[in-house]
This record gives sequence, C-alpha cells and structure tokens, in this order.
Amino acid sequence: MTPTVGAAAAIAIFKSWMQLGLVTNLAAFKANLTVARDPDDATRMNFLLPPSLIGQLIVTSASIQFRTQ
Repeated sequence: MTPTVGAAAAIAIFKSWMQLGLVTNLAAFKANLTVARDPDDATRMNFLLPPSLIGQLIVTSASIQFRTQ
C-alpha cells in the first residue's frame, strides 16, 4: 500500500460513515487527512484521521490482523 492508496481507502470509509450518519464535512476530512509510511518501520502506514463526528461517538479503536488460511 502507498500513502495515496491509503488515503483513498480512508476517504472511501469516511464516505460510508457519512451514509450511516456518523460523520460530516468530507471536504475538511480530505484537507486534513494525513497518510505517511512510518520512517522507522517500512511495514507500517501512519494515518491521522480528522473526522467531524455526529452525535455521541467520541472514541473508537481498531485492530487489523492478517491471518494465513
């Protein structure tokens, strides 16, 4: 994944959250989104996601796990 692909994925997820009524202001999200490869770990991509939340959603957490089949 490149930072450009990561940013596109984050924007796509943000758009799906907009359809669910969880977030607003796509233009501000795109303007303030930061995606960069970690300088110390080539396998890590750092995301700074600046959503404008709707309602009471304050803290979220995510874990991505890759598994072999």
